[in-house]
Amino acid sequence: MSKKLLISIASLLVIGGLGYFVYSKYFGKEDLSRYVPKSAVFVLKIDLMSMGQKANFSKISELKMYKDLVKMIPGNQKKMMEDFFKNPNKASGLSFTQAPYLFVNNIDTSKDRFYYGWVMGVSDRKKLSDYLKLSLGSFGNITEKGSFTIIAEQGGNYMFISDKVLFFLGSKDANRDKMIDLAESLLKLNPDGTIASDENFKNLTKLGKDFTLSLNKKSIKELALQNSGSFYDKLLVGQTIDVLPSGMTLDFEEDAIRAKIYLDKDSKDLFAKNYKNTGLSEEDQKLISPDGKPVMYLAANLELKNAFSELAKTEDYQNLLTELSMSDEDFKSMFAGNISFAINSIQMKESTEMVYPDYLDDDTEPRSETIKKPYPIFALHVGLGKPEVFDKLIQAVLSKEESQLVDEGNGMYSIAEDIEGNNSIYIIKKDKHLLISNNRDQIQMFADGKPWQSLSAESGKSIAATKPVSFFFDLKRLNYDELFEGKNDIPAQAIPAVKKMMANFAHLSAYIDPSESDIELKMTEKKLNSLFRMFQMFDEAYSSSF
Repeated sequence: MSKKLLISIASLLVIGGLGYFVYSKYFGKEDLSRYVPKSAVFVLKIDLMSMGQKANFSKISELKMYKDLVKMIPGNQKKMMEDFFKNPNKASGLSFTQAPYLFVNNIDTSKDRFYYGWVMGVSDRKKLSDYLKLSLGSFGNITEKGSFTIIAEQGGNYMFISDKVLFFLGSKDANRDKMIDLAESLLKLNPDGTIASDENFKNLTKLGKDFTLSLNKKSIKELALQNSGSFYDKLLVGQTIDVLPSGMTLDFEEDAIRAKIYLDKDSKDLFAKNYKNTGLSEEDQKLISPDGKPVMYLAANLELKNAFSELAKTEDYQNLLTELSMSDEDFKSMFAGNISFAINSIQMKESTEMVYPDYLDDDTEPRSETIKKPYPIFALHVGLGKPEVFDKLIQAVLSKEESQLVDEGNGMYSIAEDIEGNNSIYIIKKDKHLLISNNRDQIQMFADGKPWQSLSAESGKSIAATKPVSFFFDLKRLNYDELFEGKNDIPAQAIPAVKKMMANFAHLSAYIDPSESDIELKMTEKKLNSLFRMFQMFDEAYSSSF
């Protein structure tokens, strides 16, 4: 796809589209989903109207980045762009009040025969054709045939313009006549054969989010299996696709960017089989971080016997049992299923590395250089089902001559520093808890019975306590001055801008349960919509760099 085409499409969708929402008073246009096949592998709906209102174009036009972009428009296109901003519908012939759709679908059952499609509304076919001729210049080969004005480009990309809709279609080594037939077929889709008739798609679009992605697992599997090799590959592909979600949404909220993932019945049943329907207990939460405020953690509550059922079928698993002289039942009962991994702090540690000259500098010899690198202090907590079985496992490891594990007494073990000088790994078993860390102080606190703190409310306690899988990353805890120290690959003038940008983010959190998954990027600014704030942040970085 040519850069000129990409720039033109981006201009139409982003700059012009946002401008139109300030002036638009027209609603109730035909839903373009009637031109998207029900068999599509995936369908993405983009609510430009909603995002345009959230982005606040009148304020975006005051940003330096926007003003500099307008100055870059060639002189012979300035009048066209001015008219576009006044009334994009009239100036371009596109209908920005209709939500566009992006989709991928099979052409036939042979390998590599799929196509991607982009659908937008048309308000004036002639105006759009003229607009594209002016904006694209000598790009493409513009012809008329059947229902369409056709703009063709090398590489299998075609733009088809009818009285009501614009199709941008592409396929690997596409045949022109076949692509024309394809575009004609999309115009004449039977209502029952469109994505609008799909129950999953209808339920997702009712949620009214900025981006709505609907997945057709049957079509995904067909497409994936066409390109799979061995029987094992096909089996693996099939099992992977079975656990895919049925859809996703993304929405720009006032103080957050939020994505949700939705599961169909098969995925819900599979999830429920492998995960318990609760989060971590208060006791387990107290083994995530000593102060209850980790930089990051990932926690899960697994049904291990079910999760191990597929693993038990593999040869590697059977070999492991033989090597450890353990039965399958013992191994499965060793762990309870409650597990968490946390990074509790990030220390800067000196490291000596070899710096090699550029390949053009033949006379320069390699040299060693001492630099500071971030070193995360972690804690891994695993709940034990049968501690006595774990003792048996430890003894089996200690008995091996090549074992690097050291018994330090009182249930504590360690693995010495490696050749690169990384800290030792410490392991301690106490009651039904196993704690592993690269920081002896953390381990010693636990060994001495000094209480760790439960998760704080600001560290995502609510999701860890109620959701089978939870994740939290406290972005405010990162010391960007230290992390950027000595980063020669980042321009010095860009570092303050990046630090300022990152200060706008409070945390990243996520959870998974049998009905849905939620991913939230929380922002510190609560007075502005997150989409407009993103534009502001990029402008601030741009302004400080140029």
